Parts: sequence; C-alpha cells; structure tokens
Amino acid sequence: ERFEIMELLGKSILHKAKEPIAGFQGKRIADNKIYALKQVSLEQLKEREKENAMKEATMLASLK
Repeated sequence: ERFEIMELLGKSILHKAKEPIAGFQGKRIADNKIYALKQVSLEQLKEREKENAMKEATMLASLK
C-alpha cells in the first residue's frame, strides 16, 4: 500500500447507485506527506459514471 490511513473524514452515499463514498486523511508512506483520500466503489456504477470517476481521479492527481 502507498498510503497509511490516519482518520476517517466523512462518509456519503452516491444518490443513484447507493454506493458509499468515504473521505480519509492519509499519509503517503514514500514521503510522510499528508493527503486527503477519497474512496469510491465502482461496482454498481454505470459505464459512463465509471468513466467520469476515472476522469475525476486523473484530474485530481494532476493538481499540485
């Protein structure tokens, strides 16, 4: 694993898919920096929703 989960920041439910979303505070093991992490279950999402989730992840990963 690349991150150590430190604290649960919050939980929510995706309205249409009824799938949980969780936000965490985590420490990256490689450099001990603190990050906000988002966990989304993709299992019951429609293909377009999965694509949107992947686009969001890519966009957020590009932020510095």
